[in-house]
Amino acid sequence: MKTCVPIASLLLVFMLGSSCLAQGPEDKGTAGGKTLMPVYVTPFYDSEGLKIDVGPYSEELAAADAKTIGDVIAKLKKDQSKLRAEVMYVAAIRLYDLGRKDEAIYWFYAAQYRGRLFTALLDPAQVGGIGDEAFELKQAYNAFNQLAGVYINGYAFGELDTLKKSLQQVLDEKTKRPKLLQAYPEVKFIPESAWLARNTQVADGLAKLLDYVENNAESIRAQRKASGIEGKY
Repeated sequence: MKTCVPIASLLLVFMLGSSCLAQGPEDKGTAGGKTLMPVYVTPFYDSEGLKIDVGPYSEELAAADAKTIGDVIAKLKKDQSKLRAEVMYVAAIRLYDLGRKDEAIYWFYAAQYRGRLFTALLDPAQVGGIGDEAFELKQAYNAFNQLAGVYINGYAFGELDTLKKSLQQVLDEKTKRPKLLQAYPEVKFIPESAWLARNTQVADGLAKLLDYVENNAESIRAQRKASGIEGKY
């Protein structure tokens, strides 16, 4: 299977002219007769046979169907301040696969925000390398952004009002400091006195994306029409 990697820049990742978003979805796994977006991020998620390993919510997320996923998401929402980013990415993927794509947009961007904040707060002297938790998590979050982003952004940029609402919701939640020390007890972060400034930087990046979407709606629609991707996600 060919994997297409979006452009790395915070804004260009989501440009609709990218080659990834110009392609149709590629099928991989199935579960309960449904085709799943092809995502494999070890050890957290594998659409082939639907394997999920993200902690206490793993079994519920894997077993959920279109009727029960809402109950699982409600539990996650209550516990959101303590969630690791991989849980939120998997929630977004499951929502998408089970037909609740509008909700998937919010959870994808909430996960991305948490993953970016996690990376921004890491103590650079203690990130380590292959096999070290901080390093491996950074790579996993990048992989979720790239692989799930093709599908969720492919849908989201065709539903601009929902996308804007979701981005704004994530921005509105920026002052709710997640309990990262509790969620990642083995990871070394920079001093908490520096967290506010880093959080502001992450929020500014998302705000720029929201501003781009708000001010380039017609251009986005034209690019999607030209690329022929409408209805593929």
